[in-house]
Amino acid sequence: NQKEASILAEGIGNVYIANTEYLIERGSDEAPVLVFFQPWRDWARHDMGMRTRSRYFGFYMGISERIRKSFEGNNRFIDISSALNGTDKIKYFMDSVHFADEGHQIVADAMFPYVQREVKRLISKRKSSSPSPGDGK
Repeated sequence: NQKEASILAEGIGNVYIANTEYLIERGSDEAPVLVFFQPWRDWARHDMGMRTRSRYFGFYMGISERIRKSFEGNNRFIDISSALNGTDKIKYFMDSVHFADEGHQIVADAMFPYVQREVKRLISKRKSSSPSPGDGK
């Protein structure tokens, strides 16, 4: 039933959002938490019938859209769910949620620029707040 699926999707979305907000809030400027919304395999499965695939897709899109809207403008929540778009996603997964080695590499490559940016920011901040030699501090 569509209404039950919608209620379930909203509930799952709410739990994910609450947990993600909790994690992000625990971070700080000195120790930021980055949350990456990663690709998910099931809605792209080839071994599903059209009806099942349509249900999965609708359910997934409902949840993911709710999550994306909740974190719009939050630079600690990074949506990389499209990292595998344009590929045969199945080969990058060992099962419905765990990546194979190639999948890990693609996701890591998608995450890298964001992590690198934060590391550079932290290094720069640390350098600017460190006393210079000879300052007597």
